[in-house]
Amino acid sequence: MRLYQDKNLLTTYFPYPDFIAKSGSSGEGQSVRFIPNFGGNKNENAYVHIAFLNYLINPEQVRKSINGEKGLIASNKCHVVSRTTRENIVGEIYLGEQKGKVFYVIRIVD
Repeated sequence: MRLYQDKNLLTTYFPYPDFIAKSGSSGEGQSVRFIPNFGGNKNENAYVHIAFLNYLINPEQVRKSINGEKGLIASNKCHVVSRTTRENIVGEIYLGEQKGKVFYVIRIVD
């Protein structure tokens, strides 16, 4: 396990070298993406992405930015399914709050 730490946002451990951490920052906010690297074969089509966006200040805003008419799900031409259906689930989105900042986590399976 390797420690990933951003003193302002997030501290976690991830299984290195099976995953690689790639962090980024812009005027919109900060993020980290954990990319599978099994056997030294990086697969950027599957990942866990954690984003802290500056313009999202409460859980309801995060929910709307994901589920809204022009939100993350719609803009990526995805749709929400129930876990009880037999459709293929290729990703999940989780909402959270850490140190007073809201965030979302996207898990994409390839």
